[in-house]
Amino acid sequence: MDNTFKLWIVKLGKLVFTGEIFGIPNDEDSFSFTFAIDEEVANVFIDEATAMYIANICGGTVIKKEVTSDQYIRLDSKNRDYLNREEEFEQLQSMGISIQVES
Repeated sequence: MDNTFKLWIVKLGKLVFTGEIFGIPNDEDSFSFTFAIDEEVANVFIDEATAMYIANICGGTVIKKEVTSDQYIRLDSKNRDYLNREEEFEQLQSMGISIQVES
């Protein structure tokens, strides 16, 4: 592949790491992460060491990918969109508003 670069995702079984849960404080002994089944919404790491750090915390594995810059931008955008929807959902739930999710 021409013009590609490496990135890493963290897998935990069939799930992929998507990011930290918003609004929950972290410290060295407490972490709150979110995972999804769809690899398209995975958090993409450009730094292998950071991916390894997250994998060690959650007991996952690091998967290396080679992508073009356009693919990276698309994946990063999908991850941000996914996390923004999850944050909105949590805010609505905290206000007592329930949402029907269609499958």
